Amino acid sequence: MATTAQPLPLTFHLFHRSIRGQLLEWFRQQGKEFPWRKLKREEGATVIVDPYVVLVSEVMLQQTQAARVAARLPEFLGQFPSLGSLAAASTATLLRAWQGMGYNRRALRLQGAARAIMEDHAGVFPSDATQLRALPGLGEYTVRAIQCFAFGMDVPVVDVNIQRVLSRLFFRCHWPRAVMPPATVMAVAAAMLPAGEGFRWNQALMDLGSTICTARKPNCSGCPLHSDCASAEIPQLTLFHPDDVRTPEPTLCGIPQRFWRGKMVEALRHAEGGVPAHRLVDDAAKLLGYQKKMKLNEEREGLNILAALLQEGLATRIGVQEGELREGDVVMLPR
Repeated sequence: MATTAQPLPLTFHLFHRSIRGQLLEWFRQQGKEFPWRKLKREEGATVIVDPYVVLVSEVMLQQTQAARVAARLPEFLGQFPSLGSLAAASTATLLRAWQGMGYNRRALRLQGAARAIMEDHAGVFPSDATQLRALPGLGEYTVRAIQCFAFGMDVPVVDVNIQRVLSRLFFRCHWPRAVMPPATVMAVAAAMLPAGEGFRWNQALMDLGSTICTARKPNCSGCPLHSDCASAEIPQLTLFHPDDVRTPEPTLCGIPQRFWRGKMVEALRHAEGGVPAHRLVDDAAKLLGYQKKMKLNEEREGLNILAALLQEGLATRIGVQEGELREGDVVMLPR
């Protein structure tokens, strides 16, 4: 069990034992089945899952619903069954395989990690935290998720669901986004870990947060931890709070720019050869259902969005590689 200097709330000392037992029993009966949770083998009390499968699923899950990842993961693994096959694939092949997942930069980060493991670790997936952190594109959450879910280590894995669940359990949260400070959450998460049960415990917390202790409308009456929860039945928990208003995101023609990005990549997936930059902007507009003729400043903004894709490695120019993107420059998926 990890040690920490962070003080633990009084409610932790009063209820953590009963919460552990009740949640693990609930997970045994109600836990979700996902492809990335399938056991590969058990070594004594240690659960081992293919770390490559865990890496792929965790990257996919970052901004995609679990049900969609569950549907797409087998197909992706069928095309890229190993670290080596993913590392060796062309970027164009990878981006085509990523179709429908959104946030295409994740695919590049995933491939970057696979290539680093092949080159720096001779294809052997590391379990050491320092080595995992050195891999491109892996944040602290993903590092801990791989250690726990792939190698069975008892480490706290804190995503937004777990942060919310632990905050509500041990503090009286009066509005949906109220959470404990990150250091306190991590201290509680570490102290809550049942020895030898990290694999199931972290998944149990995630499942509770995604099904019952949801962000806006928690089902307190159906929660197995209702009697021990500091926030149970607080009426304000389902009320609107001004801090819940999302910051407006950048748009083009009233459509979020992230949608334009996705449709530009989608258009390149289906193109045979290169596409002039100005036509790619038009193709993206059609895919988005935008029927009006774009103004000159809007077309320029569309080119700026495409230029960002070029800079991030999600597209490439044919011939010209430097200088400002011009509307006649021919663009394609990276090779």
